[in-house]
Amino acid sequence: MDYLLLDVVDVVPAREANGPGLSFYLLLGVTILAEAALMRVLKYQKWGPALFQSLLANLASLAIGFLLLEWVPGLFFPNQLLNLAALWLITVLIETPVLFLLNRQQPLQTTIKVSMLINLLSYLLFYGYLQFFTR
Repeated sequence: MDYLLLDVVDVVPAREANGPGLSFYLLLGVTILAEAALMRVLKYQKWGPALFQSLLANLASLAIGFLLLEWVPGLFFPNQLLNLAALWLITVLIETPVLFLLNRQQPLQTTIKVSMLINLLSYLLFYGYLQFFTR
C-alpha cells in the first residue's frame, strides 16, 4: 500500500481501494489551518487569503506527490527521517512558486522564508503524528 499525505510519506493512506479516508482529510485540514495561522503570525497574509493560498499550495504539492509516486517509485529512502527531510525540500520547491505567484507584492526572499517555515511546521506536525498515532 502506498502512503502519501500532501508532501509526507508514511502518514495517512491516501490511495486505498476506497480512496482517502477521514484521517487524510482531517490532516489536510489541520495542515491548511496551521500553515495559514503561521502565515498570519508572520504577517505575510491576512487570514482569508492565507487559508486559500495554503489550500492551493498544498493541492499543488499533493498532485505532484502522486505523480512522483507513479513516475519515480525508487524516490524514497528506507529511513523515515530522511524521507521527511527530502520531501520537505521537494515541498518547499513546489509550494514556493505557488505562493510567490499569489503574492507578487512580497519579495521572493520573504516568500521563500515563509514557505520554509510553514512547511517545517507541517512536517513537525506530521512527524508528531507518525510518532504518537501510528504505532
